[in-house]
Amino acid sequence: MTERSRKRLIFAVLIVVALWGVFNFLDHKKKASSPNIPPQTVAPVASAQPSGTTVINPIEKITDSYLDSLRNQDWGKDPFYHNFALNPQIQRHQEIALRLMGISNGRQGSRVMINGKVLKVGDEIDGYIVSAIAADYVELNRDGKDLTLRLTKESS
Repeated sequence: MTERSRKRLIFAVLIVVALWGVFNFLDHKKKASSPNIPPQTVAPVASAQPSGTTVINPIEKITDSYLDSLRNQDWGKDPFYHNFALNPQIQRHQEIALRLMGISNGRQGSRVMINGKVLKVGDEIDGYIVSAIAADYVELNRDGKDLTLRLTKESS
């Protein structure tokens, strides 16, 4: 195949692609500009049923009361809702989110670093109040329940 015939072939392919694109564009534009028929004016669809019965278009059967009944239906358990009081394992994982990173004892009292925040006794983090600071652990309290975070080798 010569250089000239290759150029002619490429040119012919480009012309075909361009024509296809123009016709495709015009066809979509024509479909978009056609008037939409409101759902109230949809005529029943007749079919060749025995004994002369007609079949109604299923879109006509969808009414607001039907949609409301679907919305109000009990669909079962929500997969994104977790009741922490009923599942202690999930609650335990939630508490693990509090990470004791360090403890410091100084002249102005003891301080702890939990999740990157420096706290002292009485400070609050994620609903927990720091109630006591020891050399290797800290006690937190929320709603009367105590939580103890211990310093580990990984955290120091």
